[in-house]
Amino acid sequence: MQQVMKDLKEKLADSESSKEQNDNLSQEHQDQIRQLKRDQLQEILWGVRDERNQLKRDLGENVEMIIENQEELRVALEKIHHQEENIKHMDMPI
Repeated sequence: MQQVMKDLKEKLADSESSKEQNDNLSQEHQDQIRQLKRDQLQEILWGVRDERNQLKRDLGENVEMIIENQEELRVALEKIHHQEENIKHMDMPI
């Protein structure tokens, strides 16, 4: 009877040890999965930041082009007004 009890205690200890090892492995796997997810999210974040920065640069370039175009349009409009004045003066009888 004592031998049976001893065998059962050993099996119980082995079982608990196996459970602990499985728990440790499971925790390690969960940690690895979390780290992989963190790494993936970090890569996504870098990509989004790069895209945001590119969009900011593009926006700045577009604003500069708009300002240049507006200045060109102002100059062209001034020339048109001067030409209109010249035409009016030419049409006036002397």
